[in-house]
Amino acid sequence: MKRTAILLLLVMMPLIGMAGGQQRTRNTELESLVNQISRTPGVEVVKLGSLGTGLLRKAIKAGMNDVTDPQEKEMLNALMGIKKIAVIDYSSCNESLSSKFNRKIEKVLDADNLLVDVKDDSDSMKIYGFVTEDGSTVKDFVLHSSSDNSLICLFGTISLDKLMEIR
Repeated sequence: MKRTAILLLLVMMPLIGMAGGQQRTRNTELESLVNQISRTPGVEVVKLGSLGTGLLRKAIKAGMNDVTDPQEKEMLNALMGIKKIAVIDYSSCNESLSSKFNRKIEKVLDADNLLVDVKDDSDSMKIYGFVTEDGSTVKDFVLHSSSDNSLICLFGTISLDKLMEIR
């Protein structure tokens, strides 16, 4: 499901670029919520701050010559603008707590920033982000699946031009 959502997002980038003008995802509120949820027992969290993602970018650049697939190389180049990453899995929490988290997440994420809503049977994934007014960049991707009780936040910028080069 998550792969399908990400592939769909990449295919939809040219259309997203035309949308423009949306308000920025409330980064501070979202980060505060991520911190609140991550302190809950039973919640699995992986966070990479600016230092971790900086090291990851350097490792990607160093290994770029070993990548032979042009599509993979273009994808890695497109992701170089990510500054922080947070992945949260709260599926181990009881149903009432999971529902509470889902309500709080939906409240923080502005519906105006909804880029794609993917539904597959009982699974769903919403992808949020901000497209700059000139349509060249997307900031702060947020993938939320209330059915899987997961939240993925990619804080930073991604060039739409670089994403559209991926074939």
